[in-house]
Amino acid sequence: MNRRVSTIFTLRPAALALIAALLLAAGCGETPLDSTHVDEGRILFIRGTPSATEICTMMPDGSDIQVISRYEWGDGTRWESYKFVSWSPDKNQIVVAGRPGSTRDSWSLWIMDMDGTFLKKLTWRSYKPFWSLDGKDIIFSRLRAGGGAKDIYTISVSTLVEDTLLRAEIDIGAGTGYRYLLYGVLPHAESNLLLNETYFHPDSSGRITDDNKNIIIYNYLSRAKTYLIDNEVGRSSPKVSPNGKLLAYVQQVPDAPYPGTAYLSNLYLTSAEDNSVQQLTAGSKYQYIYLSWSPNGEQLAFYRKDNSQGSTRYGEICRLNIQSGVIETLTNTAQDSIWYIVAEWK
Repeated sequence: MNRRVSTIFTLRPAALALIAALLLAAGCGETPLDSTHVDEGRILFIRGTPSATEICTMMPDGSDIQVISRYEWGDGTRWESYKFVSWSPDKNQIVVAGRPGSTRDSWSLWIMDMDGTFLKKLTWRSYKPFWSLDGKDIIFSRLRAGGGAKDIYTISVSTLVEDTLLRAEIDIGAGTGYRYLLYGVLPHAESNLLLNETYFHPDSSGRITDDNKNIIIYNYLSRAKTYLIDNEVGRSSPKVSPNGKLLAYVQQVPDAPYPGTAYLSNLYLTSAEDNSVQQLTAGSKYQYIYLSWSPNGEQLAFYRKDNSQGSTRYGEICRLNIQSGVIETLTNTAQDSIWYIVAEWK
């Protein structure tokens, strides 16, 4: 059910409109999205069991699941499992965080073709990789040695030359400063990254708090930050629609009614055109994570967990029609202790 709600947070309409302006300028001359002519594509995801992880694709209705690569771990090799994946722009290759050489503290970054062959190791200590729009580079987060900070890097797929795009301003010893989480590259605006920024600072009692959180656009050429949404009440997983006019995100349910439940949330949508906010889901039962837009921008795929009986790792891949509000469950495996990471829908 779709329902209009009042804005309960500080929304920066000028900043959100900037997304649409950036994409319009960068996409001049391209054919506008037309839902009647856009291929539904396939969904790329990771499927995990108690003893294995798999990289898979499937049709948007949950059919025709194809396993690209499967890894079964043994004693001491669990950390070599697959962590994150991202499709190249032409869908002929994927970048993989995890597998050969990975450890608990350092995940390797690999290029893999669509038959599961590892083609090239790119780098180490990587997290949440995304392809550049031209397919020449990988943009990723890296946990800094000593922990406590994730910096944003790019690496050339051909030459393996790395460059730092954003270094977190943090005092690791004191635990204060800024930390960033990479959520993606804006469509048609490659120098603009979608990030979550968290500022750690002492409160009035001297305790370190992280109550200052924001979803931002960071331009790594100008080094400018554009603040989109104040994030103090648990907003995460932002995803910009293919045409740049909508921002989907997850918002935590305050005062969860189930004791022992770590996280409950709902899906929201905000528009750059009229500054409206739409609550796409309702209730206090599920946790939503790993959002991905359909190629035509009319649907969202995501991972949903039923946390009403306490926090669980297992759930299902679902899709939601933005216009009708109808949610379809694409998998039916939570009872088999299976979990998913929805990577991309292309």
